[in-house]
Amino acid sequence: MAANTKNTKKKKSRRYLTRAARRTIAALLMVSALIVAAIPATTSRAAEDEGFEEAAGGDIIITQDNLSFEFTTTGVGNNVILKKISKIDKAIPATSIDVSGEFSDGVNNYIVTEIGGAAIKYSPDVFSELTNFTANNVTDIKDNAFQGCPNLAKYEGTLTTRVGANAFQGCTKLNNCNLSQQEDGVEEIGSFAFANTGLGTMPGTKSISFIGDNAFEGSDLKSTITVPGPSNVSDSVKLGNNVFKNCKNLQTVDFSGI
Repeated sequence: MAANTKNTKKKKSRRYLTRAARRTIAALLMVSALIVAAIPATTSRAAEDEGFEEAAGGDIIITQDNLSFEFTTTGVGNNVILKKISKIDKAIPATSIDVSGEFSDGVNNYIVTEIGGAAIKYSPDVFSELTNFTANNVTDIKDNAFQGCPNLAKYEGTLTTRVGANAFQGCTKLNNCNLSQQEDGVEEIGSFAFANTGLGTMPGTKSISFIGDNAFEGSDLKSTITVPGPSNVSDSVKLGNNVFKNCKNLQTVDFSGI
């Protein structure tokens, strides 16, 4: 009789343990379900929107016309900075690039207002092929942006008010450069910005406020050039040192406007 009592107690204990285990598992499943429900659902916009990809660090990549454009936001509206350009099909040449229009990811329309530092210099897919670059919403070209671009002949940026240091340095075929056509003109042309370029005349603009050291050193400026004056007639153009050093064809510089 005692043996039977012991066996019965063991069976009940096993049932109790089984029930307890089931309750624990059920509780864990409920907690897991609550955790999953609390996590917001995420969808890859790259899958939803053809031609869109979000790069590391929140940068934006949009493909258009066989080119992949990498941008970073400026923090002002939907304005973006161009960081790099790559080609999708390497066999298709990219001689002329226009970033004046809007770039859409299917949700937002972005406007390129700045060319990032060394953006084209560090874009090997287009660096050696590029001959014409149009950026009519760009106000700021950062340092070294196009530096050394061997075949770049023309830059068109009718809102560009700042050209950073070394921005076009060594672009030996660059012979046509149009900058801001606004009344305020160009605020700054940085040091060595157009050094060793093919420019025969000053960049097309209504006015200039500052020209940095060696800005046009070694360029192909013609025998006589006129430096545009400041936008405010009461101001004066600030000139750095050796602005026109080694411009072998240059004989006269007309500063009457400044």
